[in-house]
Amino acid sequence: MHARPLRKLVPSLVLVGVAIGSALAAYSFLVLALGVNQPLLLVPSRSMEPTIDAGDVIAMRAISAPQIRLGDVIIYQQSYTQVLLIHRVVCIATSTSSQCVGSLYVYMKCNIPPCYYTKGDNEPGPDPWVISASQITGVWTGFRIPYLAMAFICLRQDAQCPSPWGPLSLIFLGSAVACDLVFEYWFLERAAKNKATKQGDSRTEDANVDSV
Repeated sequence: MHARPLRKLVPSLVLVGVAIGSALAAYSFLVLALGVNQPLLLVPSRSMEPTIDAGDVIAMRAISAPQIRLGDVIIYQQSYTQVLLIHRVVCIATSTSSQCVGSLYVYMKCNIPPCYYTKGDNEPGPDPWVISASQITGVWTGFRIPYLAMAFICLRQDAQCPSPWGPLSLIFLGSAVACDLVFEYWFLERAAKNKATKQGDSRTEDANVDSV
């Protein structure tokens, strides 16, 4: 009696396993290709608009200090925190010289060169701190998926969730769950019909054999 429900769950479990395995394989490929442990990032703030919007998912790759150039959008860890920031490089100070964009200038002392100064595209001025090479996690590849993660920002009731993304996020997630349930129901019904058809064919063959 208990074997039938378990058999019905097997196709769904197989589909879930294949989906999870494929996602893990794709993510592992990105880790190897981009050289970072976390190649995809959710952007929670608007500091880089209009280049990168809140809710975007972006890809980053590993980069060494000598490869960083003015204008690069880098991902770095702010001092004394575990928070990752995504801002544009506007100044680079080395032991011999400094390069800055426009009228910006190095206003904080660079103790261990090279030092980097950043600014959000949506911010009025540069960030009030200096960044060392050891703080830099990677650089933005230029790839982004717009608003893919906005649902997660809205569901955690973040202040960055604008109208009408709140209700749209709930509708989107609800629709995804409903579609999954409908697909599973259709898949199970189809499997049951196929099984019934095979059993009917088998009985017909047995009847033909008996009649002969």
